[in-house]
Amino acid sequence: FYKLAADFYDKNVKFVEVPLNKNTAVLHEALEVPSLPWTHIYHPDAGLVEERKVNKKHIADVRKCLRCYVYGECDMADEPANCMNLYGECDLDFEDPANW
Repeated sequence: FYKLAADFYDKNVKFVEVPLNKNTAVLHEALEVPSLPWTHIYHPDAGLVEERKVNKKHIADVRKCLRCYVYGECDMADEPANCMNLYGECDLDFEDPANW
């Protein structure tokens, strides 16, 4: 967490550590934090854009995610997102590669 915060310090990214205690338990509950450590990523125009587990196992994913928002460097999936998974309905047949 601290290394990540230091790496993005000069990129106008703010990190806030909110420990879990009796004074902050209501905040954790209101933000629906499922486990700790956890991160919320907010964009100045879009608000909350990501919620992720952030520990040693997941820190590289959080770093990639931040790079995407800070630098606009996002990895693109080899296949497009399936709108059925995203929206629950889809007019395209994603089984046919011609629709990719």
